Amino acid sequence: MNYELAIIGAGPAGYSAAIYAVRAGIKTIVFDKGIGGGLAAISPNIENYPGFDSITGMELAEKMKQHASKYTDIHFSEEVKNIAKTNDGFIVETINDSYQVKAVLLCTGTEYRKLNVPGEEELTGKGVSYCATCDGFFFKGKKVAVVGGGNTAVVEAIYLRQIGCEEVNLIHRRDQLRAEKAYEDEAREKKIKIHFNKVVEKIIG
Repeated sequence: MNYELAIIGAGPAGYSAAIYAVRAGIKTIVFDKGIGGGLAAISPNIENYPGFDSITGMELAEKMKQHASKYTDIHFSEEVKNIAKTNDGFIVETINDSYQVKAVLLCTGTEYRKLNVPGEEELTGKGVSYCATCDGFFFKGKKVAVVGGGNTAVVEAIYLRQIGCEEVNLIHRRDQLRAEKAYEDEAREKKIKIHFNKVVEKIIG
């Protein structure tokens, strides 16, 4: 199958690029190895995206998906295995098929940042999680720790407090948070304990 442009990744960047490309007259196809939406999809609450006072990441991802789907073909759960250069462009090989394209745009987004400390791998899924929205329910009524100082970490900490975690500790390696002040203020209002200049060296469980 021939296309002019293949976009790898159906997150906010991939969706936006696809809409712009198709509106410019470029025959486009989008691939995502999962359900799309990127890491934004798992955010419990987004308050800094224009047009929405407050919206969950999943809701926003679904709206983006519906919008982009009106313009182009989006293949979910179709992981790209190889990209090969040809005289006319590229061959994109997925788990299902091969596609001839003139250009490839990588919008693969970000991944969870791991601590890479002893105990992390062994306890992943057994108390160590990378998604409060996905796994927060299991920690309801318990004491939890969130590591990080950016918007994502603080929003996750706020969410865990809201769903009923007994105590939420925010551990940050620097002397001030990188998160927006509005999020920091909300965290303090919700009695989240913020620990500055602390580095996680080991996880025991």
